[in-house]
Amino acid sequence: MDSDKLNSKLFEKYDDTSYTRLMNRPYKTTPFEGLDVHMGPDIIPEALLSKMDGKCYTELCLNGEYHWKDIMPFLHKGLKGVYLHDILDLPQADMKEFFRILLTFRIPDISFVHDDCDDAWAEAALEAWSLVVGSDLGPLVPKYGSKAVKIPIGDTDIEVFIGVTSIEDELNSDDDDFWIE
Repeated sequence: MDSDKLNSKLFEKYDDTSYTRLMNRPYKTTPFEGLDVHMGPDIIPEALLSKMDGKCYTELCLNGEYHWKDIMPFLHKGLKGVYLHDILDLPQADMKEFFRILLTFRIPDISFVHDDCDDAWAEAALEAWSLVVGSDLGPLVPKYGSKAVKIPIGDTDIEVFIGVTSIEDELNSDDDDFWIE
């Protein structure tokens, strides 16, 4: 693998472009469908966004190692899904603030499948979401290989997926949307 491939990568649809190569391009890039960024200490979200012709992408996927505030510059009103993987630094003390911000964008599908998504993190997240919304959201239920909760916001629902469920949870679920990887 050449050194350019070892740099953190920006993935555009099915083609990947290293951050270094993208930043050195003499023209702007516009990912229309999905923006998948492998975060690392060398990724500066604002610099990356300055090399784009706007935020047209409808899905945002972050991988690598990143702080929850690194996500903020990538968010916009047209997002249909946000998928957070690998090492997300989101302490319990910051969950309510982060979730409040996410709610303002009304993103219908939000997925937390990062390394710290254990049962304790999931329960703390559910409690924080409930406090932000102002009502008890009930328990997380197995769905699509994760634990999910619907968050009613006005006339729409936001579906939040947290962690990965066990096969036993899936088999014991009465969810019609049963899914096994």
